[in-house]
Amino acid sequence: LTFSCILKICGDVGSIEEGYHIHSEIERKGLFDQDLGIGNALVDMYTKCGRITKAQLVFDELPAKDVASWNTLIAGYAQCAESEVVFSTFDRMIEHGVAPTLVTFVIIINACCHAGLVDRGENYFRMSKDCGIIPTLEIYTCMIDLFSRAGQFDKTLIMIKEMPYQADLAVWRIILGACQKWGNVELGRWAFENAMHLDDKEAVAYVCMCNIYLDAGMHQDAEEIMAMQKQKQLMVSSVDISGES
Repeated sequence: LTFSCILKICGDVGSIEEGYHIHSEIERKGLFDQDLGIGNALVDMYTKCGRITKAQLVFDELPAKDVASWNTLIAGYAQCAESEVVFSTFDRMIEHGVAPTLVTFVIIINACCHAGLVDRGENYFRMSKDCGIIPTLEIYTCMIDLFSRAGQFDKTLIMIKEMPYQADLAVWRIILGACQKWGNVELGRWAFENAMHLDDKEAVAYVCMCNIYLDAGMHQDAEEIMAMQKQKQLMVSSVDISGES
């Protein structure tokens, strides 16, 4: 447990030299073959430090592999933007009889999202349901991101309508960012209004909406958004000062 915790810290801060040292200690004490958790922690540490080749070597040497082992390796390749390797590793996982989890599909769909593979992402989403996985807000958000990045806003709207959850700020930020990219003023305005309904001090929403208007040449509307944001900031500052006094 101690070694696993230290390896997590090494991965989080990118301390690869310390990670190598801990790996050597684990080997010296003969713990690698005794505890799958330590093996998974090593794979995780190397992927987070960007040493995906080393992570693959450690993974291959694991005496046993569970779904966490596969998810960690798949996430590592996704982090390195190796989308094709992500998919082939997923296929090998299925071939080995390991059932994917919600985490697996979130990683896979995110990889599709960053690679712009909409059809493939949709296939994995359907596959997750076929595997008996109940879609969460997180996986719906991945799909909304997938469609929005590709400018397929009709599918974005269908997904928002169909999902049994209320869209949160993360969803509206995604749509606003995509609307800025694709110049969709109308949808951007709708996303902005929904974001304001949840939090009228959401800075990202103001910035995105202002940029959407500016890119569309709607300078007066952009100025109104900036004025609205300044007003909210002044109101917050006023409340803070009152509270301190």
